[in-house]
Amino acid sequence: MTGTFSERMDPATLSTSTVTLVKDGTTTPIKAMISYNASTNKVTLTPETYLDARTKYMAKVSSGVVKDLAGNALTADYSWSFTTRS
Repeated sequence: MTGTFSERMDPATLSTSTVTLVKDGTTTPIKAMISYNASTNKVTLTPETYLDARTKYMAKVSSGVVKDLAGNALTADYSWSFTTRS
């Protein structure tokens, strides 16, 4: 899954502790690789294992830690959810 920022971000602030994926109703992050494309401002989260079918998941980018190139931190967490298909 991919999230797009409105401006270039500091890639050093994008990690598995600041960009997370959890199954709905849980708090344990799913192991995933994080990558950032500076030319498109997109962060991609790639789970290390297949996700369960017909299941809701939530992705979150943490505020206060994730920063743009000027050093400005996100002022609020940003999250989105999706449901996998069968």
